[in-house]
Amino acid sequence: MPKVVELDGETRNLAKDLYHVGILIALILGLWFVVSWIFGCDVVPVPFSCDAFWGILRWAEGGKARVLIVYGDGGLGNYQLLRDTFSDPTFLSVRPQTLHVQNVSIGNLRQYDMVIVTEARQISSEKLEVFIDYIAGGGRLVWTGDAGTELAPGDRLLYEYERPGGSDENIIVSPWARKIGERVVALDEFLSVDYLGNFCQLKTCTGVPYIGIFEAPNRNHEFVNGLRPDLKMYGDFAVVKARSGGYSTIVLNVDFQSDLIADTSQYYPSIIPEPSALPECNDDIDNDRDGKTDYPDDRECDSFIDDSEDVLGGAPILEREPQCKDLRDNDNDGLVDYPFDPCCVSALHDNESGCSAGYSECSDGFDNDSDGFTDYPEDADCASASDRSEGKRNLGRFFPVVVTSGLGEKVVYYATPPEFFVSEQMPIDPETGQRIKYYSLIENMYYGMLS
Repeated sequence: MPKVVELDGETRNLAKDLYHVGILIALILGLWFVVSWIFGCDVVPVPFSCDAFWGILRWAEGGKARVLIVYGDGGLGNYQLLRDTFSDPTFLSVRPQTLHVQNVSIGNLRQYDMVIVTEARQISSEKLEVFIDYIAGGGRLVWTGDAGTELAPGDRLLYEYERPGGSDENIIVSPWARKIGERVVALDEFLSVDYLGNFCQLKTCTGVPYIGIFEAPNRNHEFVNGLRPDLKMYGDFAVVKARSGGYSTIVLNVDFQSDLIADTSQYYPSIIPEPSALPECNDDIDNDRDGKTDYPDDRECDSFIDDSEDVLGGAPILEREPQCKDLRDNDNDGLVDYPFDPCCVSALHDNESGCSAGYSECSDGFDNDSDGFTDYPEDADCASASDRSEGKRNLGRFFPVVVTSGLGEKVVYYATPPEFFVSEQMPIDPETGQRIKYYSLIENMYYGMLS
């Protein structure tokens, strides 16, 4: 018969204490892991906390995060160079996967800890919405250059009056703000910047242009850690301005060292859409082939402005004529209805006002380019009263290069894709005879996004 060993009271109490301490440690570690996942692994000021976090989460990958590079068919950036730089065993030794933007889905994005979008000027509204869903699910997104500034066929931009909580202005602000049916797709609110145009579209560039000096408001920030204060910026980049409101931080600026004067007419056409086509319920076409054409003959049409003949509930019924068809000067600008009022994008649009920065600067009553002349024919830069731009204007001296936003800074925008700074397009340093390269910008991006 086995001998039963009885523990005295003191030993039993010690065992209980050790058990409780073990549970407490497990709870603390669990809480640390959850907090690190939500807010970033450096939120807890413990040495090597990020190394421990990623070592646990990605132990099968040797503690390296899973990185996906999404690319398209052109635009600022070089996805192959970025992939090769990440994979370099003497540098980061991270093996990112690559995926064409047309193949993006929320399911494949969620497999990765960090997604970088580069060399993808044209991105459809549906794909922009996928990236927003990825961010909403806690994903880490790096958006670069002019990615997503060109619409795919059939895409529609968002007017400010359509944005929830937006103003009543009938203007287009950003190519990153779209509309899919009744859904608002506002990636610009996550990036915290508005796109104005590429530098070499606004100014004539010969070769690789010298832009200015990098300026970091906080040189201790992880995305600019180790950058020299006199570092020079070269190459084409996306000229953007910070959006008002929201939680964002401008981590790195470029000092152009003088005011940038640019002809905005070069980039307005890429942002302002052509007037929209007539809705299906007012286009004299039997779109759903049911033998009934338009409102009120087609019973699936709620009103003349319903854009679908085969789905009920497409648009509200107006008990009056739309402002752009009511024969009234609703905004008192001396211009009445479509096509004479530039704020009217069609006869069925219901807002005549608020487009001072939108369709026609040359008939809005403002001196938009601050040259002392207002509108056509006084401003010689206006070819007609419907001209979209009064000409060149002062865009300022400082421009954002790196902007972080969101809880835990999980969304980062780079005006210049960081791989450019390690490319063969960078100039030769006359003092050393070596090509100038800023590897720290890519290294800081990787570790900054994962901290």
